[in-house]
Formats: sequence, C-alpha cells, structure tokens
Amino acid sequence: MVNSDEVKAMEQSLEKFKGYLAQDPTNENLIGQVADIHLRLGHFDEASELLRVLLREILPLMDFVLISPTWRWPVG
Repeated sequence: MVNSDEVKAMEQSLEKFKGYLAQDPTNENLIGQVADIHLRLGHFDEASELLRVLLREILPLMDFVLISPTWRWPVG
C-alpha cells in the first residue's frame, strides 16, 4: 500500500515525464517510464494506451531485428 506522500511524489514524477514525452513522443524509454508510473498509480487505461502505441507504432519503426532471447543490429 502506498501512502499519500508516495502518491503525490509519483504524480509529480508523472507530470515531469509527461512533459519530457511531449517534447520527444517517440522515445521508448520515456514511454515506458510514463506507463510504469501510470500502472503504479492504478491508471491502467492510460498505461495500456501508451504501451499499445509503443508496440504498434514506434517499435516497428526501429532498425533492429529481434532474435529470441536477444537482439542484434541488422548487418549491411
């Protein structure tokens, strides 16, 4: 159980990271950070939407090849 001070700190962090994300909306690390805070605050719909955008729209644009369980940069 989180106390009200922890919730307030997470909400402040959320606003800060959302500001960063507004400046860099395709930054997968920021999306993950914002989604994580949303999850910890119980904002499941917001987290789900961010992760949906990440998986469907941003990661497919990245230039890497997934090879389970690791990835490598494409050659050539």
